[in-house]
Amino acid sequence: MVLIKRAYEQTGRQVVVLIDEYDAPLLDVVHEKENLGVLRNIMRNFYSPLKACDPYLKYVFLTGITKFSQLSIFSELNNIKNISMDEPYAAICGITEDEMLTQMKEDMEMLACEIEYFL
Repeated sequence: MVLIKRAYEQTGRQVVVLIDEYDAPLLDVVHEKENLGVLRNIMRNFYSPLKACDPYLKYVFLTGITKFSQLSIFSELNNIKNISMDEPYAAICGITEDEMLTQMKEDMEMLACEIEYFL
């Protein structure tokens, strides 16, 4: 994490860390019990130093499909906030209500008919 500290010292500005698909390595070996534990340790060792970099960080933005609270790789990072379902971030973290209503209208209408049918 020397890079984060050095970037902060040279610019005087806090650093933003973006990590896309943070959970992809784990998902690749999820059914390989012998490799899963080893990879969890590697990933924990990668992410844990971020805690010590807190004074130099503006924020860390992680994307993935696995809810991070279900993974033990973030056990030392106790200041993570999941914004996936927060309305102000819907446009960057998922889907807005307007997008859902316009892009999924036909699917929602079909589902509504099915639900009424099964009720």
